[in-house]
Amino acid sequence: MSVAVTIAVCVNTDGRREVMGIAISASEAEPFWTEFLRDLVRRCLSGVKLVISDARAGIKAVTARGLATSWQRCRVHFQCNALAHAGKSSRRVASAFITTAFAQLDHDAVRPVAKATHW
Repeated sequence: MSVAVTIAVCVNTDGRREVMGIAISASEAEPFWTEFLRDLVRRCLSGVKLVISDARAGIKAVTARGLATSWQRCRVHFQCNALAHAGKSSRRVASAFITTAFAQLDHDAVRPVAKATHW
């Protein structure tokens, strides 16, 4: 049987990362995320500005409804999914382009990178 280990890591107001919760579940469906996030809130989680995770539908739905905050896809999962669509011979170059784009400070700085790489 396959299980998922979920770890909630938060960045506090001082900019330090803290492990807020750990759970093991056979499913990452919406009911799991609802209970996991409710437990974090019961233990004083508040002021959440952004949730970053893989693109599971359950976490996305519960983030919007349960925490009333925004969700963003994790850049590691984004890059892995994007590279899965690149041909084997193109993966190194595609990875370098994506890494360069993520290294930019803001959206406007990405435009020249995208233009230079024909995105």
